[in-house]
Amino acid sequence: MLELFKLAAAEKATLYVHMRNGGPVEPGAIDSVREMLADATATKASVHIVHITSMGLAQTGECFEDDRRGAAARG
Repeated sequence: MLELFKLAAAEKATLYVHMRNGGPVEPGAIDSVREMLADATATKASVHIVHITSMGLAQTGECFEDDRRGAAARG
């Protein structure tokens, strides 16, 4: 995935992604979102997570908003 983010950053393209796992099975939704945010932050690529499943949404809470703000602050 990181290589794809590098390519998107080089081409100034936005990635529209589905996460690896949106449910309660490890790695869960939180880890999957954090993977996308980490790759975007490391490469400066833009990413749009297409959707978070209802099962994944039940796991989340405020942590996604904190992670999103942190990633946005780092560009």
